[in-house]
Amino acid sequence: SEGAACQFSLDGSLCYTASRDWKIRVYDCQRHFQLLQTIPMQCRSLSVIDCRLSPDNRVFASCSVSSVLELITLPFEESRECGVQNIDLADETTQIRILYSVVFSQTDSNTTVVTPGGQQAPAVLFVDINTSQIISRGPRLLKPERSCVFLNDSNRILCSGGDDSIVRLWDSRCSMHQPVGILLGHTHSVVSLTSKMDDIHILTNSKDHSAKLFDIRGLRNHTSDDFSTDCSIQTYRGHKVVIVHVKSAFSPAYTRQQFVYSASTSGGVFIYSTRSGKLLDTLGVGDDVVVRECAWHPTEPLIASHSFRGQLLVWNVPRYCSDDDVIV
Repeated sequence: SEGAACQFSLDGSLCYTASRDWKIRVYDCQRHFQLLQTIPMQCRSLSVIDCRLSPDNRVFASCSVSSVLELITLPFEESRECGVQNIDLADETTQIRILYSVVFSQTDSNTTVVTPGGQQAPAVLFVDINTSQIISRGPRLLKPERSCVFLNDSNRILCSGGDDSIVRLWDSRCSMHQPVGILLGHTHSVVSLTSKMDDIHILTNSKDHSAKLFDIRGLRNHTSDDFSTDCSIQTYRGHKVVIVHVKSAFSPAYTRQQFVYSASTSGGVFIYSTRSGKLLDTLGVGDDVVVRECAWHPTEPLIASHSFRGQLLVWNVPRYCSDDDVIV
């Protein structure tokens, strides 16, 4: 079935995928990606869009073409069934029809942020999954936000991007009625964001067929109307983004994050030099099967990808020469 999500757990012990057959599949990375568990989802709307595992490897959060955030708690004992909790984020004032993305705080497994869509829907929602309560919300925008990411481990600073091509920075310690600032550069929908977790850099992917590296010290005032400005400090081109939620990311810490990689609707995985923007390699290109998400193992030279054909492919990453002529 068509792949919707593909990621490693933070500790690298697990790889998981979510597909449009409404199943989450969990693989053991220490046993050659042996299938450990197949978990059925309950909230079956038209399509699952995103799925994320909490930092403690205990809870899957998935979103779909509905207003319901589905939470699946993994049992401590294999013989027990998973616990399921559904949080309906719609209310009388927000006619939420879809949840485009979900992200966990990396330091607090009870805090998630989702980007909803629908008439009168807010830009972002901070949700406490322990109490099933919305903690705070962003303002209503003319066009929906498609993706969001925490800038650092503080759980307070968040970046989001969506159909108006603008990247917004939010600080939950301040009023959420308006963003702290904006970043410009894309000419089409922003479909994914990733933080370098250094308080400064974020990576975006867009339907203008480019990924961009931004430095938040280049923030513009949220009232700026000069959309011809490109605030990015590097652009990566070669992959294709025809549909939403095609993800790009930084390579893990052991590579010193010297590489950027992206899935592609043209198929395969594209790997770039973070500093120069040069396309260094492609994996699996030529298959012409949409890949929405791929993931680089946090400690090993492995990249997993999940295509619309339903295949989980694991690639050995070659040793690339960085811009500093260091083999990693």
